[in-house]
Amino acid sequence: MSNPLSYPVPHDSQHLSVLYKQLVISLKFHHGQTLSELPRDLALQAMNEVWESCISKPVPTRKPLPPI
Repeated sequence: MSNPLSYPVPHDSQHLSVLYKQLVISLKFHHGQTLSELPRDLALQAMNEVWESCISKPVPTRKPLPPI
């Protein structure tokens, strides 16, 4: 199956780990109350809808920061 995305997808596991942790922190601190009030299936459905809307259009990419 070909990748339908028109922007580069990082395959670096460390980079994906950082993105994952950032998303978890953001969801917990910015949306934790809302998530706690929804049944799990509705919360997952909402997050899936957001994810689908994000991958359906190109997302501008930034140049990577130089190593420290």
